Amino acid sequence: MAELSGAVILVTGGAMGLGEAIARRATSAGASVALLDRNLTAAVRVARDLPGARAYQADVTAVEEMERVCAQIVADFGKLDGAVNNAGIGGEPGAVLECTPKNWGHVIEVNLTGVFNSVRAELPHLLATGGGSIVNVASMAGVLSDYNHPAYTASKHGVGRARLWHQRHSLQCPVPQLRQDADDSGGHQRSQSLGRYRPNAPHRPAGYC
Repeated sequence: MAELSGAVILVTGGAMGLGEAIARRATSAGASVALLDRNLTAAVRVARDLPGARAYQADVTAVEEMERVCAQIVADFGKLDGAVNNAGIGGEPGAVLECTPKNWGHVIEVNLTGVFNSVRAELPHLLATGGGSIVNVASMAGVLSDYNHPAYTASKHGVGRARLWHQRHSLQCPVPQLRQDADDSGGHQRSQSLGRYRPNAPHRPAGYC
């Protein structure tokens, strides 16, 4: 991971699993981390173990909640330099005929609409200070296909392939495809995924996880 000394980074779904690991790695690189999760108790547990971290509760499917918590993060830390939109769910396993409309809608709402809501809430704060980075966590399911998880596969294809994220703001940073700023050094620098965002800067895939 790039040096993040002094940076304030928001991690959604940060109370466990991949989100917790991202938060711990960002902290070790010098960042102050805002841990966001629906489970506030779990987020507080992780935050207590990370110097400078704070825990927040919000539901990524509610854009008003994301706007509120992003404003609170800026009030608490003084700024927001970047975000890792990691919150997501797998949904119930089963092929198309076993995938209920309820399951489909819930997975899409969390995994895809949740990323959209998060970006909408985060971006104004990044632009207000001249830029930053947003990493939207996708999956190998966004490159390949998993017939046993159609909703999850569709949602991660949406995160990884949608052009709406970067047509204007040069923001798309899906995992496994990670953006590098065009003037970064070459190679598969997965650790550079939180490199500085610059408005309208060209970007390119940096490799695969």
